[in-house]
Amino acid sequence: MTVGHGIVHRELAYRNEHGHVRQLWLDLSAAKKLTASRYQDLTHRRIPRLQAPGAVIDVHAGTVAGVTGTAETHHP
Repeated sequence: MTVGHGIVHRELAYRNEHGHVRQLWLDLSAAKKLTASRYQDLTHRRIPRLQAPGAVIDVHAGTVAGVTGTAETHHP
């Protein structure tokens, strides 16, 4: 989600279901504070995975060892 110039934010699980989410909040640079708001739904199937000796890394954004995440961000 890109907040940009503002949003109304609320989270709730459907019916009696449990919600499992991960959120990472980054502050936009001063030049991008009025960026249009938007939302991206990144499901588990769309997140590329990097396997390295002793580690499994889900790459949400950016590039790690040649694996690029699917999130569209304002930061590299």
